[in-house]
Amino acid sequence: MLSLAEIPIGTHSFTGCISSILYNGKKYRLATYLGARVVIFSENIVVIKQGKYCLSAELPDGCEQPLKAPMCGDMSRTVYESVSAKLRYRFFNGKQLLFDLTDDCGSFEYSDRKNNS
Repeated sequence: MLSLAEIPIGTHSFTGCISSILYNGKKYRLATYLGARVVIFSENIVVIKQGKYCLSAELPDGCEQPLKAPMCGDMSRTVYESVSAKLRYRFFNGKQLLFDLTDDCGSFEYSDRKNNS
């Protein structure tokens, strides 16, 4: 599981993240409150890093559907959603690749903050 969101603080905001990974019986948690940072966040890839760990989620085939979403009381924001989509996940411990998995039933949602603010 990987989730990113724009977190408002006063007049500013930042992109926060939380991820939970269960791999070979070990649970990994990457989260803003643990020092994780968003390195890439675009319409088809997310990369987060926390210390020696790096997680990426990539939507290799563009199959998103535009959806209207609320902003300041109007349905003027667009969210791009891919449901039951092919997603590729890669998880690294330093330079060591722990896994490279593809899931045919993933979900990926993206909102272009520059065009929706």
